[in-house]
Amino acid sequence: MLKDDQHFFPAYNCGMLINNYVLREHPELKPILERLVGNISVHDIRRMNFQVDDKLLEPANVAQQFLVKHNYFRGKN
Repeated sequence: MLKDDQHFFPAYNCGMLINNYVLREHPELKPILERLVGNISVHDIRRMNFQVDDKLLEPANVAQQFLVKHNYFRGKN
């Protein structure tokens, strides 16, 4: 992997984007989605992008694998 020592490419900063209509209809989603904030590293994003872009895996499957691997479905709600 090449190092971007000139900082040509912007940093991966993951952010949550959700329609307000969805949150009004399903307010229980907000705390669940907020659990992701700050918990996806640049390495994780690059690995998932590689799986989708190069290995042609379905994005939903890649995301689910990440969530399962990090025990997202266990514990807190």
